[in-house]
Amino acid sequence: MTNSEDLKLIPEALSNLRSGAKWAVKDAEIQWLDNTQTQPTEEEIQAEIERLKAIESKEQQRSQAKADRDKALNSITYTLNDGSVYQVRSQDVPNFQLAIQRNKDVKWILADNNVRLTTVDELKEILNHGIQEGTRIWDEYTQKLEEINQ
Repeated sequence: MTNSEDLKLIPEALSNLRSGAKWAVKDAEIQWLDNTQTQPTEEEIQAEIERLKAIESKEQQRSQAKADRDKALNSITYTLNDGSVYQVRSQDVPNFQLAIQRNKDVKWILADNNVRLTTVDELKEILNHGIQEGTRIWDEYTQKLEEINQ
């Protein structure tokens, strides 16, 4: 247990291995103070540290996967044939649904903040793309989590 990352995990490892035991760590040396429980071996401690590091690594990977998912979901766009780019983020979906429900062409604010008269059929096309893309992103996220959790 020479690296600082391992040293930081000694208290948690000892607590996991010998719940309620009395001990102290000073200058990377374990001082066993408990009279009822035996001190874990170096091998037991190192194995627990490795287990804790594996858990921490998986948590970091899951957090990164979630951040990547959120970034992708917030970056969904759709480009019509004329080059108009629409944002289709989750927060935009209710607006699309409402505009489609009204069944009227509507002035829509594009990703570049220009305004374009958009037909109901175009709104449906854009929304369908957004839903498909969102589903693809969620499927990739699910697959990534399954890989991490193996």
